[in-house]
Amino acid sequence: MLIRSFVFFLWASCLWAPLIHAADRATDKGKAAVAMTEWTAQGLKPITVPGLDLLYVKPDARLDGYRKVMVGRVEVAVDRNWKNSGHAAGFSTTGNLKPIMADAEAMVREELEKVLVDSGFAIVESPAADAVRIDVEILDLYVIALESGRSRGRGAYAESLGRVALRAMLVDSTSGDLILRVFDREEGPEPRLTESRAGQEAKEWLRSAINGWAQSLRKGFEISNRAS
Repeated sequence: MLIRSFVFFLWASCLWAPLIHAADRATDKGKAAVAMTEWTAQGLKPITVPGLDLLYVKPDARLDGYRKVMVGRVEVAVDRNWKNSGHAAGFSTTGNLKPIMADAEAMVREELEKVLVDSGFAIVESPAADAVRIDVEILDLYVIALESGRSRGRGAYAESLGRVALRAMLVDSTSGDLILRVFDREEGPEPRLTESRAGQEAKEWLRSAINGWAQSLRKGFEISNRAS
């Protein structure tokens, strides 16, 4: 009877997991559609930037007069399904999500500043006439959730290291005038390491995803200048 129940559990896990991921993708598409509608209403125009799902720019805005960047608000929100599942506690030694949320915020600031400084921008802490401000939201963060619950018998199905979405806004640091908006989603590869090292592997993937966003944003600055 126990074996039959276990087989049924595995079958049900494999049956439902694709449906869960399909629902997540549908939610992502819904958020992208809302962003497109809102940003079009704000008078922004879409431009294509490799590595980003959406980048909308103000038609008359130019970034070539800015040589400084102020990294402003950085907010991190986890996927509510992960938060409520009980699996998330295994990722943090303190049993809550605050450490990984703080890590994600620090990663955003570090990777953005590193990429922008390497591109010739100066990082400033306060508004200036030749500075833009970038505000960032990390959305629906879901990291290695099912892997972290494996040792406690909460399931062993893990397709990827995690998934995460980015929403960012660039404005003039003094006037607050909108320049561009960005939306993108990333999903990690399948875990390669053992469960004991999967948490570190997931953090490395998350940092890599954030660095990729920073690189794509820098390209977006250049492309939006040419498109304006």
